[in-house]
Amino acid sequence: MKYVLYIIPNCQECTKIKSFLDSKRINYEEVNAGIGEGKERFRDLFRNHRGQIERDDQGQIILPILVGGSNILQGLEKITSSL
Repeated sequence: MKYVLYIIPNCQECTKIKSFLDSKRINYEEVNAGIGEGKERFRDLFRNHRGQIERDDQGQIILPILVGGSNILQGLEKITSSL
């Protein structure tokens, strides 16, 4: 399965999940959701899956986001416990 990992720079959880995926030898495409083409790709993901994208108590979208097929996993804990 092909995975896409949406991250933002300076995100500690994003760095940890990248290390976790690498340690499990899980191939993924990294997308910086904060700038340029990555930001556009993230907007498309959000637009197409608005009902599946979770927010925290302050209304911020929870990152990192790992997409594999039709599955969308958010946050360090959910991603690590699901793989």
